Amino acid sequence: MMGWDQIGFVDPVSFTAGSLACYHDLVMVVVVMVLTLVGWFTTVVFFSWAFSKGQLELTNKKNETLEVVWTVTPAFLLFGIGFVSLINLYFMNVAGQVSNTFSAVGHQWFWEYVYELDYEKSASKDKSVDTQSSYLQEKYNEWKEFSDGMSKISSNDVPDPVSLVKFLQEKHGIKMNSTVTLLEYLEKMSMGVESFMSKLEGAYRGSKSACGDYTELMALEMVNSVLVESNSLFEEMASISSSWEKMISEDLKVFEAVYGSLFNKVMLELDERLFSSMIEGFSRVRYSSLLVDESDLVNNTNSKYAGFRKAEVTIPCFMCRGVKNEVLVSTADVMHSWGVPGLGVKVDAIPGRVNSLYVTPEVCGLFYGFCYELCGSGHSSMPINVVVLEKDSFEEALFDTQKMAIKGFSVSSSE
Repeated sequence: MMGWDQIGFVDPVSFTAGSLACYHDLVMVVVVMVLTLVGWFTTVVFFSWAFSKGQLELTNKKNETLEVVWTVTPAFLLFGIGFVSLINLYFMNVAGQVSNTFSAVGHQWFWEYVYELDYEKSASKDKSVDTQSSYLQEKYNEWKEFSDGMSKISSNDVPDPVSLVKFLQEKHGIKMNSTVTLLEYLEKMSMGVESFMSKLEGAYRGSKSACGDYTELMALEMVNSVLVESNSLFEEMASISSSWEKMISEDLKVFEAVYGSLFNKVMLELDERLFSSMIEGFSRVRYSSLLVDESDLVNNTNSKYAGFRKAEVTIPCFMCRGVKNEVLVSTADVMHSWGVPGLGVKVDAIPGRVNSLYVTPEVCGLFYGFCYELCGSGHSSMPINVVVLEKDSFEEALFDTQKMAIKGFSVSSSE
């Protein structure tokens, strides 16, 4: 990124950028030399009356050697500059072995990036440890065993309500004082008994059949329905006890601690496994890189961004360090230009064409670029952020972006 009072170029981080910087220095040397010689000759000609007092015109009528020299020398200089330029152009466009390819599509006024993903290598690596499908099959078998266990427990196998509640308390380590109190009053009640007992029996069957974290969570949800039903019946019984609110509060407080801990353990792992399984079915990730509003940069409370005004984007594009990256540049509307000075690349996005460029970053980091073609009123609002990462971090970044696509954030994913 250019800084205030900076005279030279940004630090080159690729072979192409270094070559262009060296070419610039070479041309500057030639230009200074030519200007010096031309200036010297011009000074001699215009002020010959002072230096030679008119004798130069009398003694030198012509000089063919001098004319040949000042005609041929610039030609050789131009030939040398052109030859070096052609070498640079050759190395900028030579393809070779490309390890990473993505598309940059210009819009009015933002950039859209499209990556073609290949998870065959990562999938084979996962198989040696624990594939996502085997995990899901394991949870399905657990759920199947849970369902079969519940169906095998008949009504005759269910103990009396007091013993049943005692079992639930010992099984899950939770308080059910409000349920015990309710059972005492249910003997005097006729309405709501069948519904309550049905849920209570279901909680017993589920707890008895639980055979893993996932089914344990399902059993706890059944217990939760019992507690909710208890609460509902308590509200209908105004004459139960003045200590009802305290009892139910203590029961729910203990239950939420047990339930929340197991919920986080099971669901977070299940969430990661499901997304890892789903992502294998997708081969492309597409997302828009939008300009971060200035208000989001200065708001320290709500902002998740930080950086330069008119230069930060919501999601950058990613490149892999040390390998050749191919960028396919096109446009969906008017002409644009995708360029990053630090990487030494710039290519026009022309309607109806797909231009390509190749870059091999040698340093990890964040590099800034802009659209270098006047494309309308929002021309200054489509910056470019390139994040160069090591191979492992690069794949992880694309994986996280792919997960955002599946979850429905500001990226999209297609098969």
